[in-house]
Amino acid sequence: TLQPGEYESDGKTYLRFAAPDGHLSITELQMEGKKKLPVVDFLRGYRFNAKH
Repeated sequence: TLQPGEYESDGKTYLRFAAPDGHLSITELQMEGKKKLPVVDFLRGYRFNAKH
């Protein structure tokens, strides 16, 4: 079980963050100074631990 603020991803198709009452699934994101991307495109080029 994830604690609030921790994230989970398969590194390819989904990125979600734990919240006190469930989780928040990210569908698009935008890094500072970069264009907005669908999460699958972002994950294709960004690497991090699958569980944090």
